[in-house]
Amino acid sequence: MISEKQFVTVNGVQIYCEFINKHLVDKGLPLLIFLHEGLGSIRQWKNFPDMLASRLNMPVLLFDRQGYGLSDKRDRPFDSGFLHDEALLKLPELLDALSLSAHPTILIGHSDGATIALMHAAVSTGEILGIVSEAAHVMVEEITTQGILGVCDEYKKGKTKELLWRYHGDKTDELVEGWTTNWLSTENRQWNIDEFLPRITCPVLIIQGTNDHFGTFAQVAVIRDSIKGTASVLYLDNCGHIPHLQAPDTITGAITDFINHITNK
Repeated sequence: MISEKQFVTVNGVQIYCEFINKHLVDKGLPLLIFLHEGLGSIRQWKNFPDMLASRLNMPVLLFDRQGYGLSDKRDRPFDSGFLHDEALLKLPELLDALSLSAHPTILIGHSDGATIALMHAAVSTGEILGIVSEAAHVMVEEITTQGILGVCDEYKKGKTKELLWRYHGDKTDELVEGWTTNWLSTENRQWNIDEFLPRITCPVLIIQGTNDHFGTFAQVAVIRDSIKGTASVLYLDNCGHIPHLQAPDTITGAITDFINHITNK
């Protein structure tokens, strides 16, 4: 695939971006924007964005949020509003810096990234054609808390730290400690995005694995029953928190069909 890599300065912060099929943006084709998970990065999507870009023949934008991957370190601690900041402030600022604010987009988010996609779509003045919400969390369940405690335990054992260090380098300890501490805080026990969901009017494909150790079908039900747009649900048996890597053929096919439908291809 044709890929372009660049750093973009947003409010003095260097954000690392990659484009696939960037030349297709000028042809007016919808832009697929990938939003990574809570401890993720561009590289942790593996070849999934390339697969979709190839199948759909559409342009793709990927980026490392501040504090992740190759982007600059965070300049403030994580708090209960960090996803709100990403959805309502930082993503719009990045798109503006790239002169893409008015371009028709489809948001593809995983975990934290899916939550960001949902909130962004609720308030965006841009043309958002649809959302792929993969393993989003719209509230904190007991399984969410237990899953993050599991992340802490695995990180202390060393193997997870070694893996994440490959992607985040010397930002890794600060990232993991800040992210996990925030989600486990008392302040976050009642966290939710209920106020945003009814403001979503575009179609949403909701993907969830039955064995996701961060959330249950309750997350799916809240999204499905709250949004104003059309909701399609893909609930995958024997699949965990990363469906695009654990069931790539099924996921790629479902997303391709969804995007072809909403773009009338």
